[in-house]
Amino acid sequence: MMLQPIRTDSSNDFGHRTMKVRIPAILREVSALNPDYSSSVHGAIDALARQLEDNAIVPMCDTAPPAADDWADAYARRAGETWGGTDWFFAETFIYRHLMDAINWWTTRRDPFAPKKREEEASPALWGTLEQALSVDPEPIEARLLDLLAFDLWGNRVDLSYMIGTTFSQTDDDWAADEREAVVSHLLAQEGAGSVHLITDNYGTELATDLALIDGLLDGVVERVVMHVKAHPTYVSDATQEDVIDFIALLSEDRRPVFKALADRLNAARIDGRLIIQPDFFWNSSRFLFEMPPSIRQTLSSAALIIVKGDANYRRIT
Repeated sequence: MMLQPIRTDSSNDFGHRTMKVRIPAILREVSALNPDYSSSVHGAIDALARQLEDNAIVPMCDTAPPAADDWADAYARRAGETWGGTDWFFAETFIYRHLMDAINWWTTRRDPFAPKKREEEASPALWGTLEQALSVDPEPIEARLLDLLAFDLWGNRVDLSYMIGTTFSQTDDDWAADEREAVVSHLLAQEGAGSVHLITDNYGTELATDLALIDGLLDGVVERVVMHVKAHPTYVSDATQEDVIDFIALLSEDRRPVFKALADRLNAARIDGRLIIQPDFFWNSSRFLFEMPPSIRQTLSSAALIIVKGDANYRRIT
């Protein structure tokens, strides 16, 4: 029996508040942080925010851009429902698709969340965390992988759509489970072959620790790593292909040799096909993992390990 999806009505306080209060605030912050948008774009963003606040009927998105057919199917199953009376996962993913229409992203490719991402790039915590991850002793390899997996887990806690005014501790007491030893054992059994597929989440600190882990994996542990990323900006901080490429470029421009060396290794891995960055609109959609398209299912079927990260992907699983 399938569980009923969480709704945006009063039956779930967090989902209801997300759509009525938190996301309108995010949308208005987009306008505030992009003051050079045209008046029509600012107006479209404000109209979106007011739709949520007024519990308007959910409209269909622009049908011209890619993946519109997929959204048409999801929308048809919920036609006539309001933003405050529909499935939460559908509503939250769909509002970001509407935002792409509002800002003409399909033409400009301008990331509305770029100012927030630039803020995190300026954070000493990001660079300090990455430097610590890269300073892990390369031998023994088992201990190195255990440490890199731990760094990547903690990086996952930094989510720009949730973290305003929030501080995090980093203690093992916060772990629900720790099966790193089994994961490392399984990876080393690949004897340098096989592939790891990383279904990514956030830009910034999390992406930095993702890349540190990938660097370790490509150091003779597995043959290839595939990063599955969002096809367009969403959830404020979720990583796109452009984000990954831009961050590697940022590393290559850094004066600290340890970061430039990481960029050189990652760029070399991209050139020879050991590191693949693979965007897909599925990761922006409201579909669950059991609904994934055959192309992605086939890609993942040969993986030695699949790492799924982030709140949205957790909901996509459940």
